[in-house]
Amino acid sequence: MTISSTTSPTSTATVQPQATTTPTSKPGASLIEALGAGSGVNVSSLAQSLVDAERAPQKALIDKRIQTSEARISGYGVVMSSLLTLKNSFAALQDKSKFNTLTTQTDAAGYFDLTTDATAAPGSHSLSILKLASGQSSLSAGFSSGDVGLNGGAPISLALQVGVPGKTTNLTVKGTNSTGPTPNDIIKAINNANAGVNAQIINTGDPTAPYKINLTSSATGLNSAFSISTSATGEPGGATLDFSTSVQTARDAKLSVDGIEISRSSNSISDAIPGVTLNLLAPTSTDGTSANSIAGHFNLARDTTSIKSSVQALVDAFNSTKSLLKNVSDSQSTVPGTGATLVNDSLVRQIGYNINDMVTSNSTSPGSGATALRDMGVTIQRDGTLALDSNVLDKALNTNFSGVVQMLSANQQNSTAILPGSRGIAGDAVSKLNSLTDSAGLIMTASQSATSKITEYNKQQTELETRMQSLLDQYTMQFSAMDSIVGQMNSLKTSLTNQFTAWANQKN
Repeated sequence: MTISSTTSPTSTATVQPQATTTPTSKPGASLIEALGAGSGVNVSSLAQSLVDAERAPQKALIDKRIQTSEARISGYGVVMSSLLTLKNSFAALQDKSKFNTLTTQTDAAGYFDLTTDATAAPGSHSLSILKLASGQSSLSAGFSSGDVGLNGGAPISLALQVGVPGKTTNLTVKGTNSTGPTPNDIIKAINNANAGVNAQIINTGDPTAPYKINLTSSATGLNSAFSISTSATGEPGGATLDFSTSVQTARDAKLSVDGIEISRSSNSISDAIPGVTLNLLAPTSTDGTSANSIAGHFNLARDTTSIKSSVQALVDAFNSTKSLLKNVSDSQSTVPGTGATLVNDSLVRQIGYNINDMVTSNSTSPGSGATALRDMGVTIQRDGTLALDSNVLDKALNTNFSGVVQMLSANQQNSTAILPGSRGIAGDAVSKLNSLTDSAGLIMTASQSATSKITEYNKQQTELETRMQSLLDQYTMQFSAMDSIVGQMNSLKTSLTNQFTAWANQKN
């Protein structure tokens, strides 16, 4: 009874349930389960806690750097989008052709129509169309078929003379079958010569010889007249081979523009009024004279609506970009997606300086009375944004249109690329914005740099986890050894205690 009572302290020295709470997923967990009984301490949890404490500040620092870089990439993206909008607004003003929008009014619809280009000027004009330009048209004698043999089967020689004084083209037409040269062979030879005359066969409906070769000038005007001669004969029993039937003679267009009579070889006339192409449709004269002609009138008026809209769009795009640059660089900004994403970024400051210079500097190609945007009512305010005075803009466009166009576009017209040299305020701005926004520009370079940093930070995260796993394994082994030693000491303590108790009882 005495001995059994002295063994009871050994049952209280072991606290095994704590060891079973160690997560099985932790390295060394099975070992700790076996050895944790020694000290009564959850050494697995202790090791993990120490590793977590060492990992936390390093991981938080890397995570913050990744988040900062991701925010920068997002910030560069919205800045890029805003600058592209600003570039498009400048591009709408960089070409002379974008400015000269004219409205047309006429009282002679059906007699002519017209188109204008950037060189056209407002004004009123009168137009009388005395004769339309035409080309020559001639017919051959008739044939029974397009494939009937001609000239007794022998080759046919043709001399085709076009123009005044004229150019002669000599043709030799050979037969493509046993019947010798045919009307269709002649048509093919003339068309292949590209001498300024087109040939085709037509069916006139004549009961005996319905097929005729129709020759027409490729162009209009007196200089398109032609003649064709040959000594060949026609089909056996038929008419001789000739092209003497005139259907239409070649002539120039004759017209009176603002009281001045002129003639042209075409019915499309682009050199009578600068910037205006006249398309003649029908004569206004009954006999080809001015005396018996009615005069049509047309008025060209400049429409500045689209220009003013483009200037306002530029002001709005600039102000939007300024606001965005402020949001991304302000550490206190809470604007979702953009606020405080590029704080203390030198590129943002550089962009701000650049776009300010675009709208405040004098033009590299100033016009008369127009050297900067302020001369057309665009001014910069105290907060750095632009304001547009529509009254000043209207006055500039109405009284100094050419100077404004020169200042903005350097009179560049229909340009498809930004070339070196002075391009005016708009062209120079587009060139500068290209250097910021293109694929090799400053913004893409900065964004790619931030992306590279994220890759490096992710690599640091992986390396950190590898080090922490190694540290956890190290702690686990050390604590396991310590736990084993403590267990042995506790066992020795219990054994000695039991022996001392037994000895004491024996003495008693």
